[in-house]
Amino acid sequence: MLDAATEVFSERGFHAASMDDIAARVEVTKPMLYAYFGSKEGLYRATIERAGDHIIKVVEALMSEPDARKRLCTGTDALLDFVFSQRAAWSVIYNEGMGPDGLVDITGIRDKVSSFIARTFAEVKRGQVGNNGASEPSEAEVETAWPFAIGTIGSCEAVLRWWTGRERFDQEACRRICQDLVQSHLDGFLGTARAA
Repeated sequence: MLDAATEVFSERGFHAASMDDIAARVEVTKPMLYAYFGSKEGLYRATIERAGDHIIKVVEALMSEPDARKRLCTGTDALLDFVFSQRAAWSVIYNEGMGPDGLVDITGIRDKVSSFIARTFAEVKRGQVGNNGASEPSEAEVETAWPFAIGTIGSCEAVLRWWTGRERFDQEACRRICQDLVQSHLDGFLGTARAA
C-alpha cells in the first residue's frame, strides 16, 4: 500500500492525489485504506516516515566508519543509491520539505543528515582519519561546519531535482556531480577553517 501511495503522491502531490486513485492502484477499497491509515494525511505521513526512517538508518550505520573521508564518500553514495532506487519516495520527501504548509515535519530527517555531514566535515578538519586516540571534535567545531553541511544538502538536492525531472537521467554523471559538490563544500569548510 505504501509503495502505491508513494507513487501517487510523487506523481500528483498531496493535494491532487485522491484516496480513490491510491485505492485503485493498490487494488483495495477506499474504506480499507482508511481502516489502515485513518485519513489521507495519515497515509501521507506513513509514506514520508518510512522513507525518512530508511535515510536515518543509513546515516546512523555510517557513523561507525572511523575514516571520516571514507564515511563521507560512502554516505554520499548510499544516499544517492536511495534517491536513484526510490525516486518516488525521495520526491515526496523533497516536495514536503519545499512546501510552505508541510503536513509532515521533516526537520528531524534533514537535521540527522546535516548533523552527519557537519560532524564528518569537523572530523576531517581535526585530522582524525587514521589518527587513533584523537579526541572527537567539539560541538563548537561541529557547529562551524553546519552552514557547509546545509549548503551541501541544498546543492545536491537542486542537482537531483533538476536531473530526475529529465527524461534522460544519467545516474553516474549525477553521482559524479554530487560527489564533486560534497568535495567542494568540504574544501570550502577546510579553507574557512584554515583562515580562522
